Amino acid sequence: MLTSPTSALRLLEKGRVSVLVALDLSAAFDTVDHKVLMSVLERKYGVGGGALQWISSYLHNRQMSVHVGESSSVVKTFNYSVPQGSCLGPILFNVYSSTITDCIDSSQNLGGYADDHYIRDSFVLSTPNSESHCISRMENSIDKIMQWMSANSLKANTEKTEIVLIYI
Repeated sequence: MLTSPTSALRLLEKGRVSVLVALDLSAAFDTVDHKVLMSVLERKYGVGGGALQWISSYLHNRQMSVHVGESSSVVKTFNYSVPQGSCLGPILFNVYSSTITDCIDSSQNLGGYADDHYIRDSFVLSTPNSESHCISRMENSIDKIMQWMSANSLKANTEKTEIVLIYI
């Protein structure tokens, strides 16, 4: 899940221990708030006019029902979510979740795609307090990310969230 396997190797070559927290988001695509998404598209990415209206119309009043033989379910309207299994769904979710970068310390790296994200930090074992400072930064960032998730109708899947140390 690292952006590049060589980035962890470079840190190891410099005598640094990598700390990686892998986050998995629960039902992420199902909870996207369309108003927040439109705001991020406009404010952060400069999408406006016809393009923003097109995306809004793509998401607004999406409906679904299931038909089996002669039977049909009740029609359900989606006021939240981006379509899963589409080409545009993961892109729109990445846009929606892009403001998560505001939650991390400048010394950390954040990456991910769709509902899987990671935060990476590092420390030098031989430097006093380096490990505790790194862990403290990581805890602070995770707290901020959890607050961000709550504000954006997202939730971490704690059973799939993992902490990994990479060292020699």
